[in-house]
Amino acid sequence: MKGHFVQTSGNNTLNGNQTINGTVTTAGASSGFFGNGSGLTNLNPASLSAGTAGINTTGNAASATTAGTALTAATATSASQLGGIAAAKYARLDLANSFAGNQTVTGTASVSGAVTAGTLAIGGGTPITEHLSKTFSVTVPLISPNSCSTLTSLSLPGASDGDTIALGVPGALVAGTSGDVLQFFGYVVSGGNAVSIRVCNPHGGSASKSVSGSIRVDIWKH
Repeated sequence: MKGHFVQTSGNNTLNGNQTINGTVTTAGASSGFFGNGSGLTNLNPASLSAGTAGINTTGNAASATTAGTALTAATATSASQLGGIAAAKYARLDLANSFAGNQTVTGTASVSGAVTAGTLAIGGGTPITEHLSKTFSVTVPLISPNSCSTLTSLSLPGASDGDTIALGVPGALVAGTSGDVLQFFGYVVSGGNAVSIRVCNPHGGSASKSVSGSIRVDIWKH
């Protein structure tokens, strides 16, 4: 019957299942295979001829198998687990991603850039909500025996009264005396946003010498 044959030189619509044991060659700019939904299954990109191959998905992926290779048109790293979930709900290892939920890392996390965290808890301890750090160039004046001197307030925006402060004082400042050792204390000034450093000479035998240098001020908020 004429309706049961196809014409090799024209376009045809095949209603039954077709099995091709050889190679299918398509020609023309708009040639290719077109399907809808789950009609295209078990596509193997590794078997496609050289050129440009595209897989377009407009809805949710029902099931995808790519012979171990993630779909380049999706944002998933495990294409075999896409069933019923939009590809945009997965993350790509080779792209930047944003995570709205809580993430748990059981191994070692290696970061080449900066880590920005709203609250940082290390080893299950007290969370750190903010860290401020700044280096100041200071001059410590001559201090008489058993006396102290307060350096000019140093601007540090964000500092609040009662914050935890650590000072990084170089040895040249600590030992910048006549054989004695100076003591340094830091605190946030009234009103915040600035710190003061108080230097004391606890030795009764001699006055300290005037010395200059840099001091690192670190503040941790909890």
